[in-house]
Amino acid sequence: MRNQLKFIERFKFIYATLLKKDMSEEFAVKIGPPRLTKYEFARIVGARALMLSFGAPSFVQGNFKNTFEMAEYEIRQKVLPIIIRRSLPTNEYQDVPLRFLNVPII
Repeated sequence: MRNQLKFIERFKFIYATLLKKDMSEEFAVKIGPPRLTKYEFARIVGARALMLSFGAPSFVQGNFKNTFEMAEYEIRQKVLPIIIRRSLPTNEYQDVPLRFLNVPII
């Protein structure tokens, strides 16, 4: 438990440091739409809800009915350290962090 708390605190520090840097040009969306597609959204919500149900620490605080609501809220707040890989048929790809994508209203 103590190691988990150390890990979470270390991650929060690193993530806060990255937020301060201006990386918008480096992560400009070149492949696909500048928003999270409904398929990407559904996949991330499902994967994150599964992680939360198995006891993964949450990045947000609040009262939620189930893990799906918590996962959706984490995505909408853009606090998850998830990178979306978008690829083309020519084997070109781009890795875009979640925080640089607009989240759709579903």
